[in-house]
Amino acid sequence: MRIGLFLIGYVVFGLQAMMAQPNLVSWHQDKPLTWKNFKGKIPSNADQAAVTHTTIDFQVRLKQQSAQYNITCQFDETLSWGKIKTDYILSHEQIHFDITELHARKFCKSLTTLAIIGVGDMDNINQLFKRIMTDMQHMQQTYDAETDFSRNQGQQKKWSNYIKQQLSELERYKNYADFTVEDNYEALSRDLKFARLNDLSVLIPNLENINTPVILIHR
Repeated sequence: MRIGLFLIGYVVFGLQAMMAQPNLVSWHQDKPLTWKNFKGKIPSNADQAAVTHTTIDFQVRLKQQSAQYNITCQFDETLSWGKIKTDYILSHEQIHFDITELHARKFCKSLTTLAIIGVGDMDNINQLFKRIMTDMQHMQQTYDAETDFSRNQGQQKKWSNYIKQQLSELERYKNYADFTVEDNYEALSRDLKFARLNDLSVLIPNLENINTPVILIHR
């Protein structure tokens, strides 16, 4: 059995990306993945045991003296598939999803610090996002390397316990679907070069300088 790792990425932003899609399943502590979630078509030449496709999207809405954030961490059923459907392989794939959830919480935690440096500073938001995505990609790769794509059962158990602990430590940041950070609105107006802002809605601009994957496919 061979389980490989393949990463592709592109930035997904905008209202349409944030709308509910039936093929996307949000991470939930009490609703782990089952093989029924893996609905993608298995390639005829596939030699991987399974493929897990997870995404992180976010949206920000700027208001007077505050910014409202919406982060999603989701599993794409139509792009995920399982060839060797055992409980052990499923647990390995679940941790890939858990790692994505962990970094969604880390992003939420980082965004709360913008109350100090300015919630409307898009450069800071972009840099935070880039760093989180880079860290997530590194952790996903390290996880597969150290577990030998699930074959090393001892390392698999260590990683399972480690990710569980990390999620527990960031428990307070799990409600990232809709949260608000307060700010000095005068600085916000100056940074965005608007003289008057009243309930202004702003979506993150295109991130031309960010090449870090947002969508990860784990094989």
